[in-house]
Amino acid sequence: MPARHPAKKKKERSVFGNIALFTATLLIICVALIAIAGVYFLVIAPPKQPDRLNTSELSDELIFSAEDCTNIFLVGTSNDKNTAGLFALVRLDPEQGAVYVTSLPPIAQVTLEDRTDTLAGYFSYGGVLLAKDATEQLLGVEIDKYVSMPASGAQTVINKFGGATLDLPESVNFTDESGETVNVVKGKQSLNGRQLVSLSKYSGWTEFHGSWDFTGYALCSMLNEYMTENNLENKDALFSLAFNESRTDISALDLLKMTPALERLVSLNAEGTVAQQIKVTGEITAQQVFILSDETVHAIADAYGRTLG
Repeated sequence: MPARHPAKKKKERSVFGNIALFTATLLIICVALIAIAGVYFLVIAPPKQPDRLNTSELSDELIFSAEDCTNIFLVGTSNDKNTAGLFALVRLDPEQGAVYVTSLPPIAQVTLEDRTDTLAGYFSYGGVLLAKDATEQLLGVEIDKYVSMPASGAQTVINKFGGATLDLPESVNFTDESGETVNVVKGKQSLNGRQLVSLSKYSGWTEFHGSWDFTGYALCSMLNEYMTENNLENKDALFSLAFNESRTDISALDLLKMTPALERLVSLNAEGTVAQQIKVTGEITAQQVFILSDETVHAIADAYGRTLG
């Protein structure tokens, strides 16, 4: 398991005081994965508060437990929202002081009741809710909430943030599905929304095990880069934009419940990196479906908790 931070208490303060920081954090998750969990909250206007979080005010009132953790299912869809090519699970874990990220192969196979299909197949057949049920069955963990967002929405939000910086392990040059050339070189690169979305679909990686592995890496990198106080500027316009592009079952009440947990994670990210990728291993069969390894299933169950059964 990745290194964990011991749970810490926090100072008494208005729950609304850091909704902006919380939503900024979740928005970045969404941006990186083409879908993210706090998007729904983005249109909820908190009372007037200081723009920046003073981490010295973090307090000794609350002790975090497993009940404060949230598993969020992320889906990146086509622009017409009829198909999906990106599936991920993110755990917000203030108890361990970590954000766990697992990006799943769209061709991962799972049997749900009397149907055997891939995650992409379940989405095409029954939408995000059926894909969520299939993912729970595949991984053996409970999922609390979901967010889906089309590629066009992700590109727009990423660009509004000014792009993102990734340290790429290899150079790539290819033509994406829209006919545009994507040419990026090895090393630290500032990437725009179109480049990031295209790279998340690229299947020619040699340093990553499929496009889903790159997506998990990109998500973690962006989370650790953007979970800071400095990215709260222009938050209102960005939040409204992201909300208009997404579908989610996260409510205003969920937001209030999750805010203290997100505050803790953001404060910890100032001390180090909290987003950690749990890689998926397995094999692709002759039928071109992906079978998850037992090691992957066990690692996910260990990190995400609340197993089914």
